[in-house]
Amino acid sequence: MEDFHAAVDDYLDLCRAEGKDAEKAYKGSFNVRISPELHKRIAVYAMEHGMSLNSFVEQSVEKQLSAVY
Repeated sequence: MEDFHAAVDDYLDLCRAEGKDAEKAYKGSFNVRISPELHKRIAVYAMEHGMSLNSFVEQSVEKQLSAVY
């Protein structure tokens, strides 16, 4: 475990020396605040199409990013 902590410390030192931000780890979950009406519309659409609310949001975000990148 000490080796791991030392490696992280070395990485952070290197980032500081190069003036870069350390790469942030992402969990893959986040909260989104939307209007209750939009929430309802999304939930109904997802249910009518046999998908979860999470799947709908994930696919929608992926589609939007694909159009840009």
